[in-house]
Amino acid sequence: MKGWVIAVVIVVALVTAVTFYMLLSRGGQQVALLNAERLLISENFTGTYRLTESQLINTSLISEVLQINGVVTISRSPLVGAEVTNGTEFVIQGGENSSVYGESAIYKANSNICLVTKEMPSGSVISKCIPYSNYTKYTMLSYYMTESSLRNARYIGIGHWKGEATYCFASVITIKPPNETIAQSPAVEITVNVTKICILGNGVIANMTMTTYESTQEPTPTTIIFTINETLVNYSFTFNQRELDLLISNVTQG
Repeated sequence: MKGWVIAVVIVVALVTAVTFYMLLSRGGQQVALLNAERLLISENFTGTYRLTESQLINTSLISEVLQINGVVTISRSPLVGAEVTNGTEFVIQGGENSSVYGESAIYKANSNICLVTKEMPSGSVISKCIPYSNYTKYTMLSYYMTESSLRNARYIGIGHWKGEATYCFASVITIKPPNETIAQSPAVEITVNVTKICILGNGVIANMTMTTYESTQEPTPTTIIFTINETLVNYSFTFNQRELDLLISNVTQG
């Protein structure tokens, strides 16, 4: 009889512990998700990520595959309305290998959203501006697209980053073009399938695997598929204003 009572007590204790863990985990995932949304839309952030990417481009004339590996640092500021990226990428295309170091910035300038890129060692600079709208901000400033993905996220489990727990989610969103055509840039419908996005309790994205699908009919029917995996190396809650200013100065000087 005593053994039976002890067994019941152990079972009750285990059930209580599991229930408590589930409630704690559920609370943790909700907090992480809310922190991630807040961080994306209202806080400065700089993170270095290891990146693996494949690009498949299909048209009526060609089918091309690119494999990209590298380390990139992404610095964003929703308060400024800008995102700065720099890093080294190793590209495999048509059996040939090459490495590219580059810097780029996407930023809001009055009623436009602008892109400037600089490749090294050539130092060549390319810049372009298009009208700012809900569509262009989602397709160019990646943190808006990620924030939209989080709003539609479903919880899939727990992961780990450097010994810290992460909360993992999945999401699918579609970004549709407006009725009017965007000047100098064809509007395309983009489907974003985030198969896994794992978030630290403070809202920092520690790992993300996603595939984006883009298709357009003009001027040539084209389908572009990006598959991206990124893993966090380190981070800080800062913004690289100096690099943004330097990249913009390259445009004004040119």
